[in-house]
Amino acid sequence: MTLSGVALIAGGGSGIGQETAFAFAEAGCKAVAIADINEEGARNTSEESKTYATNPAYHSFSIKVDVADEASVQNMVDTAVNGLGGRIDYFVNCVGIISRSGFPVSDLNMEHLDRVIRVNLYGTIYCMKVVSKAMQSQEPLEFAPETRRAIRHPEKVLGRGSIVNLASVNSIMANPGNLAYVTAKHGVLGATKVAALDLAKDLIRVNAVLPGGTDTPLLASAMERVSNFRQRLAERIPSHRLASVDEIADTIIHICSPAATYMNGAAVVIDGGATLTTARL
Repeated sequence: MTLSGVALIAGGGSGIGQETAFAFAEAGCKAVAIADINEEGARNTSEESKTYATNPAYHSFSIKVDVADEASVQNMVDTAVNGLGGRIDYFVNCVGIISRSGFPVSDLNMEHLDRVIRVNLYGTIYCMKVVSKAMQSQEPLEFAPETRRAIRHPEKVLGRGSIVNLASVNSIMANPGNLAYVTAKHGVLGATKVAALDLAKDLIRVNAVLPGGTDTPLLASAMERVSNFRQRLAERIPSHRLASVDEIADTIIHICSPAATYMNGAAVVIDGGATLTTARL
């Protein structure tokens, strides 16, 4: 299904965020803004996204952002609105850092906790706060039916915007020795649900995707610190493999699309069935 609007992705310099940018371009978006603390990564994603674009008018640009800094988030949104033609139809927050694990609560480093919470949780909240304010001031996106079945439902309302937060299976479960990350991701899911309730009257949908183990540069950095991490993680997944970034990105695109206009406040688990059982399969 074609997406006719414009998108902003925070954390688009690599991994799931980068793949989501490519997916938006391929789905027909007119423009995609790529924000990341890694300026080079954001620029590279922006340029490469043009090779996937299906809209002849497509353009893309990059923005540097530190989501742990509210002023930086405000600058990101202001820059995006200006470059995207005065609106943001789809916002995806893929920013996140992985916590050091293996430290019980009695040995918790509070500076580390503060850093993880500020990026993973406060960053999500800052983004939702500023992006939703921009979305509230724009007119709803018009629905343009493309298929015979869609024409039967011309009353479909696309709303003023769709916000998708990248949560985690750690938003609904816990790992020992990983208090900082688990706490932050539980908070992301809670914040998503509250925002969905607060913004529904404005025709803004807010949802979260909860990936399990996904083959990203972020996870690769964790693998380097733990022996046989990939194999051990895959063994706990019924499909016995990690997710690929396109599997997560495609779900995000669906949530933003006209096919999901009644989805709001949802927590979409994408984990190959890993959270269905505690048994080692």
